[in-house]
Amino acid sequence: MKSTEVPIVSSFGQEYYGRGKAEGQAEGKAQEAAKMLALVLEARGLPVTSQVAARITACTDPERLEGWTRLAATADSLDDVFPVEHDD
Repeated sequence: MKSTEVPIVSSFGQEYYGRGKAEGQAEGKAQEAAKMLALVLEARGLPVTSQVAARITACTDPERLEGWTRLAATADSLDDVFPVEHDD
């Protein structure tokens, strides 16, 4: 079976194809960042409990996940990685 690539010529098609592609790339980046964070936590001997795993997988912001990973690299506890957030 031969695959053929059909060019997207309408501006509507280009716009939504581009959005879908960008969203997919961002989602993939967040998934990889979450995976890296979990690996660093495990390597540092910090427990990846079900609550921690849920917090990591719920986060879709690659920058926040990368920030947590930087903190995890030198953390002594999970509190060093996930500081308690106060609603002031």
